[in-house]
Amino acid sequence: MPDPDSPMSHNSEERFSYNDRTPILSEKKPVRNGEERGRYFDEQNCEQLTRRERYTQWMKSALGISLALTSGCSFAIGYMFAAFALMVLTPFQTVFIVQGIIGLIMIPPILLLKIDVLLDSHKARLLLIANGIGYTIGEAGLYFALANLPIGNVNAIFMGSLPIITAILSTIFLREPWRIVHGIVAVINIGGILLISQPTFIFGERDNPHGHMLTGNHSLSISVEAFGYLSTIAGSTGYALSYITCRALGDGVSMLTIILWDSVVAGILCSTLTFSFENPQWKISGRNYGMIVGIAIFDCVGHWMAFRSVQLENAATASLLFNFEVVVSYTLDYFVFGTPIGWFEIGGVAMILLSACIISAVTWRENQQKQLEITEGKDGYMEFKTME
Repeated sequence: MPDPDSPMSHNSEERFSYNDRTPILSEKKPVRNGEERGRYFDEQNCEQLTRRERYTQWMKSALGISLALTSGCSFAIGYMFAAFALMVLTPFQTVFIVQGIIGLIMIPPILLLKIDVLLDSHKARLLLIANGIGYTIGEAGLYFALANLPIGNVNAIFMGSLPIITAILSTIFLREPWRIVHGIVAVINIGGILLISQPTFIFGERDNPHGHMLTGNHSLSISVEAFGYLSTIAGSTGYALSYITCRALGDGVSMLTIILWDSVVAGILCSTLTFSFENPQWKISGRNYGMIVGIAIFDCVGHWMAFRSVQLENAATASLLFNFEVVVSYTLDYFVFGTPIGWFEIGGVAMILLSACIISAVTWRENQQKQLEITEGKDGYMEFKTME
């Protein structure tokens, strides 16, 4: 009767794990003796493991890319409602009311799912506060811009500058590499931004600057336009900070927790700023309340998808994928607001979308390559996960 603990026993072979360190180009077979226990290589089971990992990686990549692209649609629709609401309301007032509604929307699912929103880590709470501050800057900056510029131009400048700022901040704070492709895409984005904003030091004076606010004194109109573009850059900087802190928080913090903290921080800051620096009207019509609810719903959905995509993909890559928002914004700007779109704007949008296509293709290729890889050991051997 064979010894069940013998290395030549059939039962012992079933307990062998996949840790064969035989060079992959060598024809040497793994030796099954007492000293080599745990180095049995089963090609069929390994193939099943590889397929499972390949499918998981593919799904993760597809989910991250699709969430980043879809979030742009939600944001664009939300900003369309914001542009209507800002014809009556002030920017800080709009952020204050919208964030109050978002906070109320978040409470039922958080209570139903019994999510811990206070967290035990002081570092996590500080990151959530920083995330909320960045989110507030982003929202307020965009709302000031939407009050002074067409929605298409705002979103094009915002989506063109966001990846550049996000890449810089992710390199500084998260040590995520800024590769050559990010630099190429950044240059293309800057070119698109210049075509859309058409600064006078490059293009000279324009006879008919775009934007519904540009009336009356021409110099004042240019100043208001410049303020709108600066507000857009400030908004993209705030959102970049928000995405960086969200990625630093990792998968362990629920998206609902992040959105609730953002709404609380933004509500406190913008309520203070509203009563300190603005003279808002509080008699709001039912139509404007409908616009505010529309902002809250699409803003909430957009941020959930954007924050989740940042958790699944590199922060700089995800921010580049958000560029699909530009197409939706210009479509809404043309058909809803009747804003004329010139060839410079079309060229700028095309350049920004080209950058999104480049980074999407590169990201997809990288994730496809990961699917074909099995973790490679430091010595150039193939290491297979130990089977429980």
